[in-house]
Parts: sequence; C-alpha cells; structure tokens
Amino acid sequence: MGSGWTPERRARQAALIRTWKPWEKSTGPRSAEGKQRTARNGFKGGQRPATRQMIKTMNALLRKQREALGEATGVSASSEGGASAGASLRRRRRINQ
Repeated sequence: MGSGWTPERRARQAALIRTWKPWEKSTGPRSAEGKQRTARNGFKGGQRPATRQMIKTMNALLRKQREALGEATGVSASSEGGASAGASLRRRRRINQ
C-alpha cells in the first residue's frame, strides 16, 4: 500500500523543501551540555564488560567443580567431555569403519 502521496504532491513537497533548505540550518548541539548529551548517543548501557567478567568467573567455578568431581570419582577432567571427547569419538568412528 502506498503512502498516499501522489507524484504531483511529492514533486511539490520536494520543491518546497528545496526552497526552505533545512540542511543549511542544521547546526547540531551548540552548548557544552548538548555536546555531551549527543556524545553518548551510541552508548548501549555498558553491560558487555560486566557480562564477560561474570562468564569468566562462572567458567572458572565450573572448571574447579569438574576437577573436584573428577578427583572424587577417579575420572580425569579431560576424559569427561568437551573437545577431547569429540576428538576421541571421531577417532573411534574412523577405526571402526
């Protein structure tokens, strides 16, 4: 569905805007306060660094927990999962083929 603007209306509006030249009047912020405010336009809240630190902390705690469980059960942390388990599974599949 169209915008409701006929080609004639669009041409008339374009001509009017060219006479007004609003782009020549756009100056941006003039005061120091306005410049500070617009300098923060791209700020998204600063959550990423805090989230990354939390993930690192959680990974460290989980690693310690896996190691403690491995010691208690006699299973090494490397044989328990992750990339090494996937690699050994692929090796077994190649041998069995």
